[in-house]
Amino acid sequence: MLYHLFPQLNPMLAILVIGPLLAAAAGFIGRRSHRNILWSAAFSLLIPLLFIAQDLATLTSNWDAWIIYGLAYAAVALLAQRLSGTKKSEVS
Repeated sequence: MLYHLFPQLNPMLAILVIGPLLAAAAGFIGRRSHRNILWSAAFSLLIPLLFIAQDLATLTSNWDAWIIYGLAYAAVALLAQRLSGTKKSEVS
């Protein structure tokens, strides 16, 4: 999807920089909005679809990359959620 908007986008930039930044942002936002810890991980599982969902043929041939990168981004989101500050309800 992003490649339709930005045709000159380097794939390594998308995978190694933009994806983890979006996952970390999801972790921070999930922590600050007092959501369940799995909401940010579930959102991060969908981040690789921004890069590989150009058409149905591309999506079906790259489903394994979607799972691998989705799990990696979910781990980044969970790590960011853990490393962010404490919840307001935990502060005494």
